[in-house]
Amino acid sequence: MKKLIFFLVLYFAGMTVLSAQNIEDNVAVRDALDKMLEHLDKTKVPTGLLRDYAFDLVDFDRYDGAALTDSNYVQRTTFECLLRSIRSSAVGVKPFGDVNAILDDMSRGNGNTLNIGLLLFKYNYIREDALDNNLIKYENDKVYDSYDSGGNWKNPYAEKHVIGFSSYNLASLSSVTSFSFPSDFIF
Repeated sequence: MKKLIFFLVLYFAGMTVLSAQNIEDNVAVRDALDKMLEHLDKTKVPTGLLRDYAFDLVDFDRYDGAALTDSNYVQRTTFECLLRSIRSSAVGVKPFGDVNAILDDMSRGNGNTLNIGLLLFKYNYIREDALDNNLIKYENDKVYDSYDSGGNWKNPYAEKHVIGFSSYNLASLSSVTSFSFPSDFIF
């Protein structure tokens, strides 16, 4: 029975990762987001990362660094989903390369050293009150920038942080003699 439960846990963890990989390549979802937000001047997104444009594979609010709890523990799959979500939120240049290549590099162990990946990003999101305060317009399933009577752009964006860290190579905790924070895995 224990083996069956263990197998099911591994299976569903694997399915989460596969789902994350597939959603990132989902052209229909990206096209829908592009069409909905096509009229926003994305050069005005202060951080270049817009949560409303991202594939939300994890809830960024759980990983804001405000408190470390058992509900915001970052496992390998969560770390991967954070990386994929952040990368998909870029409205311009991607903040880092291919996630699969990064994860392959991170998973390579070197003896008794446990590699730790870190990520800390500022990102923007469209404020909850943006529509009510005329900071954006929403017409025909599309979002538009808003301007005051003098033609000045109204900023609809607020800013938050997302933070996470996790080991990615597998090692038995009893055999770990050191921890490594390679610069290639700090985002």
